[in-house]
This record gives sequence, structure tokens and C-alpha cells, in this order.
Amino acid sequence: MLAQAFEAIAGAEVSAEARVMATEALSRSVGPDGMTGGQQLDLAGVGNSKEEIATVHGMKTGALFAAAAEIGTIAAGIDVSRWWLMSDFGMLLGKAFQEFDDLADRYGSAESMGKDTGKDEDKATMVAVMGGKAAERHALEQVVLALECLHASGARETDLEVFALDLVGKLRARYLLPASEA
Repeated sequence: MLAQAFEAIAGAEVSAEARVMATEALSRSVGPDGMTGGQQLDLAGVGNSKEEIATVHGMKTGALFAAAAEIGTIAAGIDVSRWWLMSDFGMLLGKAFQEFDDLADRYGSAESMGKDTGKDEDKATMVAVMGGKAAERHALEQVVLALECLHASGARETDLEVFALDLVGKLRARYLLPASEA
């Protein structure tokens, strides 16, 4: 899929400058400071604190969501000054996504997830560090901050806001916190 992402950018009907900027955004998101670096840290078991886990989540999922928001901003020809708000929107939404996924891995069923659950039990996650309720609250706070970035960006936000809230709803539907965590 990564190769297809670069192929899509190369063939996009935008200016050559926009294709270069989009390629740079995608490259950053998957490089050593992005997805591959975060995956390396995750597999090595680096990060047992809330801050370290947030860094890994930001490098992995957050970086990909941020790149998607940046590329959309570039393709739409939106002013450079607003890119970073959109990048922050994507980063925060991606980090929240990862935390909801960890909640679903811990409290969801294989049926609701469409894959095996419990595979992250030995990994440092926000759920392991904070507990289910606090991790869910933390993820929701990141969604609120993401939406604040979206609103501040001046972008036509309706579709993106609906997307973000729909995503959160679908993720939360994949798990149920036990009464002891709720």
C-alpha cells in the first residue's frame, strides 16, 4: 500500500510543486522519524511511560494521519500557514486512533475487531499505564484538541469533522469497558 501511495501522488493532477511537497510529507511520515522508527521502538519494547508511549503512537499512527491531512491540504492548494494546523489535526486524531485501538484490543472481542484481540497484553500501552477509563478519556481529549486544530485552520471542516467523529464512534463501538473500569 505504501508503494501505491507514492504512485498516487506521482500521478495526481496537481502541480509538480504540489507533488514534490506531498511526496516529502509522505516520506517524512514513513521514515525513521515516522512509522518505521516508531515501529522499531514499539517492537523493541521501548517506552513504558505515558510520554514514551505517546511518542511511539505519534511516530507510528499519528505521523500517517498527519501526512494524510498535509497531503489533502497541499492538494487543495490551502495556504502554507494552515498546513501545520491540519498536520496537528491529523497527528492528534492518529494518536487517539491508536489509543482506541489499544482499548479495543484489551476490551473488545475478536468478532467486534475482526481480528485476534489481546495481542498487546505484554506491551506498554496507554491502557496498561493509565487504565481503561483514563486511557479512553485521554483519547477523547486528543480528539477534542484535533477538532480545535481543524476549526482554527479555516479549512472547510464539515466533512473532516464528520469523518473524525464517525471514526471515533466506530472505534468506541468495538469495545466495552468493564464495570470496574467504567
